[in-house]
Amino acid sequence: MPREGAQGPYATAGEMADRLEQYLRGEGVDSASPWQQLRRWTRREPELVSRLGGLGLITLLTQYNYYRSTDRDPLLHCEILGLLALWAVASVLFQMLLRRRRWATTGPYAWAATDIAALTGVLHLLDAFESSLMVGYPVMIAASGLWFRVPLVWFTTALSWRPSCGSGHGPPDRDVWIPHQHPTSRWPPWSSRVSSSPGRSSASGR
Repeated sequence: MPREGAQGPYATAGEMADRLEQYLRGEGVDSASPWQQLRRWTRREPELVSRLGGLGLITLLTQYNYYRSTDRDPLLHCEILGLLALWAVASVLFQMLLRRRRWATTGPYAWAATDIAALTGVLHLLDAFESSLMVGYPVMIAASGLWFRVPLVWFTTALSWRPSCGSGHGPPDRDVWIPHQHPTSRWPPWSSRVSSSPGRSSASGR
């Protein structure tokens, strides 16, 4: 009988299943390479991996465009990086909460709402509600499908609808979505702004 307070060798059932699979393949349970460990982590926590991977890519693109730009705004750059960092930390915390049974139902909804809020915050900082960056909302809806819960997908879709409706045809509702006009454009060079005139678009790298 195990001693009271003793911890098992595996933190989760998923980790135990991975070790059993490794044993059945004839591999030593302690001889996993870093690549194999990464694959197991991806299978155990695909929601966290997808978010951290996406945020990492966005951060790299942000840094690249910042150093390419001739009109840099250090304060804006720090604000964006800070928001991306908070988004990553929140994702890690939500993944930790989901390991607790009481958060198994409500946790994904809170996580999805945080994703939409963070994305909207980034777009607001960039004044980019008419750019190709709006594709982030469909990506968030697709990511919510990783939980295989239809109500969660509809919940994320409903949260995404209001911000994304500003990208439709005709002039945007700037009084709602972009209340403060900036003297210079904050569009990143790798996004494209949609002109209010049909059939026209202009590059954003000003």
